[in-house]
Amino acid sequence: MKYATEIIMKVSPANVFAALHQYKVNRKPSSLFGAVLPAGIVKIDFKVLTDNTLGLGAIYEWKFRFLGITVLKFREKIIEWTEGISVSYQAISGWKMFFRTELEPITEGTCLKTQIEFSPFGNTILDQMFAPVVRWGLNKVNNRLKKTVELIFPD
Repeated sequence: MKYATEIIMKVSPANVFAALHQYKVNRKPSSLFGAVLPAGIVKIDFKVLTDNTLGLGAIYEWKFRFLGITVLKFREKIIEWTEGISVSYQAISGWKMFFRTELEPITEGTCLKTQIEFSPFGNTILDQMFAPVVRWGLNKVNNRLKKTVELIFPD
């Protein structure tokens, strides 16, 4: 399944790029996903597996638990990193996933373009059933990110 979004933020690309990765630096994904996923029901475990937390070659491990049961576990690797401009992640275990974020400077600030290709269930009907959840989650995360970035970096 493929999905893409675009949002406009009244903030410079450098500040948006920094905010995109702050939750990984802090090792607290709930700071970005917390308003999206109910904390008492969904728990996110996150680890950086490489010496470099950010940048080309960094590897992360994610576990999403629902009511204490692991429902999704995967590792991803940064396969593209252009400071302040773009970053791409590729799943290296757990599911098929490619995720790319690109920042484009515009008159109003920054256009954040995100695209994701995923197949948690091996291109089955389950992927199609899961797609609305991924779309909903990506939109919620984008909206939360926009509010957070614009609060941290006001005009």
